[in-house]
Amino acid sequence: MMVATIRSEELSRLKDEADRLDERRRVLDQAATIQLGETFTATELGRAEKLRQDPRIDDALRNASGHVTEYLVAGPELVQRLDNASATQPRGVALVAAAIDCRRAGWIGPLSTQLVEKLHTDHLNPRYSPETLGQAWEWATTPIPRTATALLTKNGKDVTVADYIVDHTQRTSRPDDHVPDTTIHTALEHADAHSADNIGHTMRAQGRYQLAHTALTHALHLHTTTHGPHHPNTLTTRHNLAGVLQDLGQLDQARAEFEAVLATRTEQFGADHPSTLVARHNLALVLRELGLEEEKDN
Repeated sequence: MMVATIRSEELSRLKDEADRLDERRRVLDQAATIQLGETFTATELGRAEKLRQDPRIDDALRNASGHVTEYLVAGPELVQRLDNASATQPRGVALVAAAIDCRRAGWIGPLSTQLVEKLHTDHLNPRYSPETLGQAWEWATTPIPRTATALLTKNGKDVTVADYIVDHTQRTSRPDDHVPDTTIHTALEHADAHSADNIGHTMRAQGRYQLAHTALTHALHLHTTTHGPHHPNTLTTRHNLAGVLQDLGQLDQARAEFEAVLATRTEQFGADHPSTLVARHNLALVLRELGLEEEKDN
């Protein structure tokens, strides 16, 4: 048995974006989901009472007003630390901002330290004299007192940004406050196939179709190089890229991609397989836009 946690936003995005044959979708479809609320129920509080010998739980029960999990991960304190450090820790704040931008762009999982360091200079405030890079990392990775939670966590060459900070930034940002194009291009230089896929999906959802095309083209190249042209992950990315070509109005190119995916899926899975039918449906939509209704019916 495996037990794992995932934020609701991430789970929703993965399920919405993943093709039926995508490896992630197959895993998620097998999982039993237990929804966790923001506050503890009376039963959960009762269980926590039995663990008061742990000083962290005792502290949370006395001060959290039911928001035990949020208190334990020090969410509000993380926000306060970040908000109060613009002048005193400008480079540390920039490192955190760069990591947040990567996550908002669609990157799932740990980031490379090299990527965060490369991007952070775009977030430096010229009004303040930045501390050294070493001092910035020390500040950003120092846990909040009484917790093990920091704004950033380094593990070898990887860095992880606290989920609470990412969620807070998403909630408090304007709908049109998107991650800059330059950040997307830089992130793609460091992205593996799955990260590039997710960035492409995010850009498409935001209507930034040219960036989506760039990201999915990169993902397709990586999938093809690693798995070959007929692997389900490769076909899924090619199918999604065809959809972006359709969004861009490049209908002839979209048609060619959908036809190629349809032919391969028909050969691999049969004409009535759900993934084959999805490809056929999307090809039909492109043919209709091209005014080729007679081909759609064949």
